[in-house]
Amino acid sequence: MDKNLDNTLDTKQNQAPAVGEDQLTEEEAQQLLEKNQPVISLHYPITEEDYIHFNNVVVSRQFAKSRKRTTTMGLVEMIVSLLLFFVVLTSENRNQFMVILCVIMFMLGLYSATFYLWMFPKYLKKAAQANYRKSRYLQNTINLYFYPDQLLERSTGQNITYDWYKMARIQEMDTMFLLIINENRTVIIPKHAIGDDKYEVEEFLKAICKKFDKTLEKID
Repeated sequence: MDKNLDNTLDTKQNQAPAVGEDQLTEEEAQQLLEKNQPVISLHYPITEEDYIHFNNVVVSRQFAKSRKRTTTMGLVEMIVSLLLFFVVLTSENRNQFMVILCVIMFMLGLYSATFYLWMFPKYLKKAAQANYRKSRYLQNTINLYFYPDQLLERSTGQNITYDWYKMARIQEMDTMFLLIINENRTVIIPKHAIGDDKYEVEEFLKAICKKFDKTLEKID
């Protein structure tokens, strides 16, 4: 699970451009800005709390099936161990080995049943904090320029354009917008960091979704 979770937490890495992306030089990016006035310009930081919240929601959704399966199996193990323990205690010849086995089975079941309730959130927070603190991208100001057909991002010395029509998904949470470029790259826009611009951004994204036959997905 550590490997899958680490892959999920890598919101953006220095990798080759994906489909729908173009790397621009500093001069090319500046020429684009001078030639075409963006509809919206955003300049904001992503705090550690923003990133932790993003992962709590996104990763929890990805592990929803695993959580249900693991919790159910844990409860089954606990019930079976209690039933066996009752049988052993009420039998005439108590088997010490069976008693120990029942206790071990119960503890394993308890661990499985409570893992996603107690341990998983702590691990998730710790992993997100470590990933945030080692990422220059997340700790520096992000500059976004919205155009009718593409998005220009300038951050940590990189200039990248994303075509709206090739973008995988556009999602909205209570606290942020998520521009999902592909399964390994997401542009996070915290609503609190952009102030009143959040209303303009929401209307723009709705128009983009309508134009390119996408849906502005609402997620909890």
